[in-house]
Amino acid sequence: MAREQYVAGIDVGSTKTVVTIAELKVDGKLQLRGAGMSPSKGLRKGIVISLEDTAQSIAAAMNQAQIVSGVTVTSACVSISGEHITSENSRGGTTLPSHTHDVNEADVVKALDAARAAPGEASREIVLVVPRNFTVDGQTGIRNPIGMTGHRLDAETHVISGSIGMIQNLEKAIHMAGVNLEELVLQGLAAGGATTTEDERELGCVVIDIGGGTTDIAVYMAGSIWHTAVLPYGGGDITHDLAFCLRTSVKNAESLKIRYGNALWTSNAEDHDLQIESHGGATSLTSIGYISQIIQARVEDMFRLIRDDLARKGLSNTLGAGVILTGGTSNLPGIREVAEDILALPVRIGLPTSIPGLGEGFQSPSFATSIGLLKWGQEKLSESHPQEGKGFALWDFLAELFRRMIRPFSSAPAR
Repeated sequence: MAREQYVAGIDVGSTKTVVTIAELKVDGKLQLRGAGMSPSKGLRKGIVISLEDTAQSIAAAMNQAQIVSGVTVTSACVSISGEHITSENSRGGTTLPSHTHDVNEADVVKALDAARAAPGEASREIVLVVPRNFTVDGQTGIRNPIGMTGHRLDAETHVISGSIGMIQNLEKAIHMAGVNLEELVLQGLAAGGATTTEDERELGCVVIDIGGGTTDIAVYMAGSIWHTAVLPYGGGDITHDLAFCLRTSVKNAESLKIRYGNALWTSNAEDHDLQIESHGGATSLTSIGYISQIIQARVEDMFRLIRDDLARKGLSNTLGAGVILTGGTSNLPGIREVAEDILALPVRIGLPTSIPGLGEGFQSPSFATSIGLLKWGQEKLSESHPQEGKGFALWDFLAELFRRMIRPFSSAPAR
């Protein structure tokens, strides 16, 4: 009887930490076994500001997920975000021994090593190297070159790097929680893996994952990741704007946002006055219309920043499949319409791909990253169940190679 295999994902967000545990079935598909969630108290905009609080949040969510699932896991793929994260595309290659040489794994390693762009600053390190595609003797767009005949092999990679200190602080918190780190996965990549279709990635699309403290952007073109970025704004900024303008607590502002908030306010929308609690226990008068106007101003600013980022990269007119909007803040009424107006692209709300065992509560944009982390772990364990056309066995081999080459966790406990 085959031994059961499990994958776990830890989405360490600025407002909540979510742990998901799934079983990898013999057919290579996932079955969700359990999940746990706890408030995030030790992070601000994706950055660890308290090791102890972050570790406690992770441990609490993990403990809950293990109780629900009846499964004990010791390692997980973990999300990472924050303004310190940057990315770039890199290219490199190798000359093969002869014109009749068949490409093997060693050749792929050489090409990818040549395509690995080192961070320009000593204070930064590579988080993840994502192979994009290969070129054999000028033939571009090759997903898996192994076995092909040629004289020259070139590789394109998407290299994601971040601040050494900030990365290591997150790793420390994970280890303090008693979890071994399988891999750090950029939040936008995880969300994109759970919400996009193959057609969308081929035609060109941008995933905009709006969390509590950050907004992650992932652009796909020709089936591969093309650009990623992290902006230091999220749903928490909307809440703080409300708290400041209404002179109320953050807790009250969050409640007002959830109950009455709308990112699209028009003069003919229904409106009425509200009594709200101000600081010091006093009450003040506001209106639903004013609440929505505050929200709309911040949401419009956020999408203008995204529009400018896409324009700087020359990507504004290359996204044939438009925008996939996900993350908890995408549940805000009217936000899709605001995004369409400012980005001048079609927008849909991205729900995570359904997997067996996924309850209605998790079929929400809020959990796109959580489900995406499970799919990332699934690919790592699927060498014996490769999916047609995806070349996962090759990507697993490459991912393991780069973990050994560029991410030596000297502080991590032995596995």
